[in-house]
Amino acid sequence: MRVAELLSSLFEQEAARIRKGPGPVKWCKRCSRHHGSRQSCGLVLVAVQAKSGRMVKRWAHPKP
Repeated sequence: MRVAELLSSLFEQEAARIRKGPGPVKWCKRCSRHHGSRQSCGLVLVAVQAKSGRMVKRWAHPKP
């Protein structure tokens, strides 16, 4: 394939994804918030201190 064809197909796929939108708004069991079903939760991996004192990794929402 040529570069122009690759770029064209890439832009078409991205345009189709944008046209679809975030999807219906539903309650997310993973992040305990409402957002579109095709939208990212927005969780990030952070290191927090456990009760035992050691550092562990947890998924959390970024602080504004």
